[in-house]
Amino acid sequence: MKVSIFTDAYYPQPSGVSEYVHHMATTLHGRGYEVEIVAPKYPETAEIEFPRTYRIGKVIRFRGNKAEVTLAYGGNLVNEVRKYLCRVQPDVLILNGPFPPNISYWGLKYSEAFNIGVFHTTTFRQYRMVAGVFRKVFGQTFKKLFQPYIPGEYHIIPPGIDLQRFSYKKRKPTAYPSILFLGRLDERKGLHILLEAISTVKQKIPGVKLYVVGKGNVSYYKKLAGRWGVADVVEFKGVAGWYEVPEYYSKAWIYCAPSIGGESFGIVLLEAMAAGVPVVAGRNPGYEQVITDGKNGVLVEPTPKAIGDAIIRLIKDEGLRQELSMNGLNFVQRFAWPNICDKFIQMFNTNVGYNR
Repeated sequence: MKVSIFTDAYYPQPSGVSEYVHHMATTLHGRGYEVEIVAPKYPETAEIEFPRTYRIGKVIRFRGNKAEVTLAYGGNLVNEVRKYLCRVQPDVLILNGPFPPNISYWGLKYSEAFNIGVFHTTTFRQYRMVAGVFRKVFGQTFKKLFQPYIPGEYHIIPPGIDLQRFSYKKRKPTAYPSILFLGRLDERKGLHILLEAISTVKQKIPGVKLYVVGKGNVSYYKKLAGRWGVADVVEFKGVAGWYEVPEYYSKAWIYCAPSIGGESFGIVLLEAMAAGVPVVAGRNPGYEQVITDGKNGVLVEPTPKAIGDAIIRLIKDEGLRQELSMNGLNFVQRFAWPNICDKFIQMFNTNVGYNR
C-alpha cells in the first residue's frame, strides 16, 4: 500500500509536527508500507531526513499563533502536486492541516486516494484569519472548512513518541540542580516567564542552572536574563541536533515547559517523561491532555511565581521527583509509535481494503 504524508512543516524545521511526520513515516515504513513524505524545500540542510522525502516548492516563514509558522509556496506548486499524485497514485494521503493555501490542501483537492486529515491545533482561529485573504479565490470551500466543527468522521489519535530514542536508561543527571527548557524561543512557549521565575529559584537554590535549547531570538532572551539578574545561571545552547536532544533530557533534574497557550498536545512533555525527567508545565488545554497534576507532572498557571514555586518544590523533594518520573514513564508507554500507527492502519484496512 502506498502512503503519502503531506506537510508544510518538516525537518530541518524544529517542531512537534516535524517530529510527528518523521516518526509516522518511519514506523509505517517498518510495517511494510511504501511511504513518502511530501514537504517544501527549506534553505537549511536537514541533519536527518526520511529516505523517501519529495520536496515541492519552497517554504516561507511568518509569525502566527505567537510562534513561527511555515507555509509552502511557489508559482508551480499546484502543478507539482498534481504531477506527483498522477505519478505515484498513492492509496492513502495523510494530510497535516489540510487548509488553504498549504501543501496539504492541494493534495486533498486533487486526491483520488483515501484521505486522512490531521489537525495539530486546539483552535481554528488562525485558519479563519487566513480565510479573509483567500475567500475570493476558494469560494464556498471556506464556508465548509471554517465552521466551528468540520463535518465528517473523527478519530482522536494522539501523537507518538520514540521510546528508544528517548529512554530513561540513558539518564545521567548533573551533580547540581539543573532545569531544561527545550523548544522554539517563541513568545507562546513562555521562556520570558521562566527567566523571571529563575530569579526567585536562584535565591533559594544555590548552584542551580537553567539550560535553554532551541531556535529563536537568543539576544532578546539574553537581555531578559540580564534584566532579571540570572545571566550567570542561564546557559543558551542554541539549536540542538537531532542526536543531541536526548542528551539534554538525560542530564536535567527538571524539564520546564511554561507555555502560555496555543499548544495542541505536548510532544516535548512525552519526550521528557520517556527520558525519566519530571515535568513542570504551564496549564493550557493541550498540556492538560498529557499531564495530571501531581501524578505524572506538575501543572500550574504560567506565571513566574507559580512556575518558580513548582521548580523549588521539586528540587527540594527528591522523593516527589522520583514519583513523578516513574509515573511519567508508565504513562508514556501508551504513546509508543507502534501503538499510534496501529490506529491509522486500522483505518487503512477498513477504508482501503488492504490487510497486513
